[in-house]
Amino acid sequence: MIGAKFMAINIAVAISLIALYGYTASIPPADINIANCKHHLGEYVRITGIVKRTTHNLMFFYLVDDDFKYEVNVYDVYKIPVNPGAKISVAGILQKYKNSYELVVQNRKDIKILRKSYTTTIPLILNNPEKFVGMQVDISGVIKYSKITHLRVSDSTGILNVSCSGYSGPLTAYFLIKYSNGEFVVKNAYANSTYRITNISSVRCKENTTYLIHGHILSFGITGIITDAEYSLRFTEETLYIPHGYTELTGTYVYIPSYGEYILKG
Repeated sequence: MIGAKFMAINIAVAISLIALYGYTASIPPADINIANCKHHLGEYVRITGIVKRTTHNLMFFYLVDDDFKYEVNVYDVYKIPVNPGAKISVAGILQKYKNSYELVVQNRKDIKILRKSYTTTIPLILNNPEKFVGMQVDISGVIKYSKITHLRVSDSTGILNVSCSGYSGPLTAYFLIKYSNGEFVVKNAYANSTYRITNISSVRCKENTTYLIHGHILSFGITGIITDAEYSLRFTEETLYIPHGYTELTGTYVYIPSYGEYILKG
């Protein structure tokens, strides 16, 4: 008798959960602002905000409003990848957990990415670095200075990153490289060569060893300065397009201890 009652209770709970899921799936969520979370506990709601940070397991991320004043935690069992800085719209059941508001996602389709990065200005992120650090942002300004610092070169056997101090040669070339102080450095580049070449897969990290490789440049590693009025920001980027003049850049705002400053890392 007790077993039958226990089974009946489990069936009733299961039916209730299925009914709840069916209810949330059949009705549209109410659109609310993060600032109004306290008035909608237990409800099926949709919140639009900016991803401030995520956890390593992707199960939690944290949304803030446009003013970065209010925050809500999002519990996403589906682990849909989102980047800090993205603007998203997410629906779920709103609850309170350990003195924080938490939105529990019920369906993977309830997460919609509206924009992958946050559009801002150089003065704003320089004056509020702690607000934007770790976020992917879009900025615009005038390129004051840029320099190629390394090349990503490939052949049919592999890919190799090689350091250089500027480059003005062809995209496909013979590269004379040397392994020195823990990195490969381009010593020279040629359009043609009759000397024996080494496949990238056979190149070894042996100090002061020189190789001649024949490959194609996949991308340039660039460092430079972008300005907005009196404000300047250092940036790095992997690209085949060398930025100049007025341009837009997208990257992650990070602190680099070796530079002792915040930069935009593309």
